[in-house]
Amino acid sequence: IVKELKLETEAAEAALSSMKIDGKIYPFIQPTQNEYIASIIGANEMKKWLEWEKKVKELNDKIKAKQFDKNLWALKEISFADWIKKSALSKKAIEIIRIALEPEVGIEWDQISALDGIVEWHIFLNGGEKPHHVVGGNQKLVEALAVAVGSDNIKLNSQVTHVKTSPEGVEVTIRDLSTLKHQVFKARSFGR
Repeated sequence: IVKELKLETEAAEAALSSMKIDGKIYPFIQPTQNEYIASIIGANEMKKWLEWEKKVKELNDKIKAKQFDKNLWALKEISFADWIKKSALSKKAIEIIRIALEPEVGIEWDQISALDGIVEWHIFLNGGEKPHHVVGGNQKLVEALAVAVGSDNIKLNSQVTHVKTSPEGVEVTIRDLSTLKHQVFKARSFGR
């Protein structure tokens, strides 16, 4: 969509950013993601972090190779939050994982399975993927989308309750928060 809207992007430095944990702000000023994490949790805890990441990478590799066994399938039955809390990681390390993952999945980490969380964590493995952002700020993407769809087609004060996609387009069900009534909107696929 960013390309179709003709927005310029650039690479950012790391997948993580500054965090606030237990009321303290930890600015990301270190050269690498792992140095940043170590600055929060300490060198001894960093060893446990790297062991945990190694385990997550091994599980990710099994998932990518479609080597599902009963132990891997069992990860669908426990939340990612509960799975992490059973690890040897400290409270701060666990909080880093929660803070990093929830914006990526768009939901609280106790609402996804451990298997799904492990799959999503791939962007933070091995120092993290290089993220990209819109030059001038990601708000420019929202503004360009608003122009593309037209302000008359934007419904405020509403909660999306269901999205159904098909080759023909998308159907979005919303609940108007002022009336609590549901409405359904249909649109062609973007760019058609």
